[in-house]
Amino acid sequence: MYNASLSNAGFYMDSGKIINANRFVVSKTNISMNGGYLKSGSIALTDSSTLNMIDGIIEASSMSCSDTDSVMINMGTFDVSNMSCTNVEDYR
Repeated sequence: MYNASLSNAGFYMDSGKIINANRFVVSKTNISMNGGYLKSGSIALTDSSTLNMIDGIIEASSMSCSDTDSVMINMGTFDVSNMSCTNVEDYR
């Protein structure tokens, strides 16, 4: 994929791979990741989106979030070089 987006959805990833060359935009969406591999040039959470990483691998050059978005990291590999998110809970 080159550009990908999710909007007004619930997304559960247990295994598999999502590889996105450019930008992955998530709007009004709850992502629960219990495994698998997500790689993107950048990830943008907007409009009260949540990312709950239970396990798996996330790799991105950057991640941005609005004040209404949240990121929770429980286990796994979270490799984001430049992150501008205020609501982050990292339990690793």
